[in-house]
Amino acid sequence: IAAYLHETNRVQSLLGPVRSTDFNVGIVRYEYDFPENVVITDKTRHATENVTRVYWEHLGKPIFEKAVKRVHDPTLAPYYVSMNLHHQGMYLATPYQLKAWKDRKNCEFDRVRDRPSAKNNPSQPSEGTQRVWMSSQMLYGSKHCAVTQLLPVENFGQLTVLHLPNKNYRRVG
Repeated sequence: IAAYLHETNRVQSLLGPVRSTDFNVGIVRYEYDFPENVVITDKTRHATENVTRVYWEHLGKPIFEKAVKRVHDPTLAPYYVSMNLHHQGMYLATPYQLKAWKDRKNCEFDRVRDRPSAKNNPSQPSEGTQRVWMSSQMLYGSKHCAVTQLLPVENFGQLTVLHLPNKNYRRVG
């Protein structure tokens, strides 16, 4: 939370309070790349000491063309990047941002609602599952709030969260 607030205050000081609400500092999820035959328990927890973090939803290569994109704002570009796939592990927001997004056209971030459904099949989501809708698409999607996700280049690791299953990257990567 401290890293989020630090970066959010930095964005606000660089852009001013009003323009800063066009952006939000993101929190990306990762999994550990430990051996497939290891089940993590209290007795095997040491197996996570010599592994790497895998950002399995962002495995496009080359990384800066397929997974990470530059922020178009010239004031923020030296300090921040965004992910091409803006799905993330969670989000945080300040009261100031929430108030601004409440008044933003097409945003309705303050209104709890189900994710959009496919027109011909209402049980099928058109923009991801409910959790994808709430954590990312509603806030960052161009049809909705159109806020730009920011990930700090220098403090990227402080704004990540462990995705506990540690199995998804093997299925998609």
